[in-house]
Amino acid sequence: MRPVLAQPLISRRKALAGGLGLFAGASGAALAQTNLGADFIPALRGLGSFRILEQIAATPEIKAALAQPGGATVLAPTDTAFALLPNNQLSSMLPPQNADTLRRIMLRHIIPGRLTTQLYAGQIIQVTSVSGYKVTIDLIRTPPTANGISMHWRDTNFLNGAIQVLNGVLL
Repeated sequence: MRPVLAQPLISRRKALAGGLGLFAGASGAALAQTNLGADFIPALRGLGSFRILEQIAATPEIKAALAQPGGATVLAPTDTAFALLPNNQLSSMLPPQNADTLRRIMLRHIIPGRLTTQLYAGQIIQVTSVSGYKVTIDLIRTPPTANGISMHWRDTNFLNGAIQVLNGVLL
């Protein structure tokens, strides 16, 4: 799948100066593509409670999305975000017969390329997830939002991308 570049909709100021946990870059050609997303779960564990996301990320389809050339940004819903889903929606997704639904929802949260503060501070950008889902990220607001859901824009990096914590689930 070809990466879809973020398109700035509104620019209020230039990117913020250093000290924001900016990604230094991986030696992409030297790494086997299948290992590029390997440190995603350890990086995620340092951010809080993501047990549900960890289970979903272990699937081959999600691993492949995390290992794509050019990197990936994960808008990572917390366990609390999943628990806030209406009408016990999460419990209806978890049984093995509904695992495909949960994987499809998770693919909405993976954006091709690394989205970092350095690149997009003070902007509203429109991006497309690996599943084709459109996401509008507003980095002008405090706190930033993704399709209206508040997020912690931390630039937490893993080998092949960045993690941004989302306080909801993109449905």
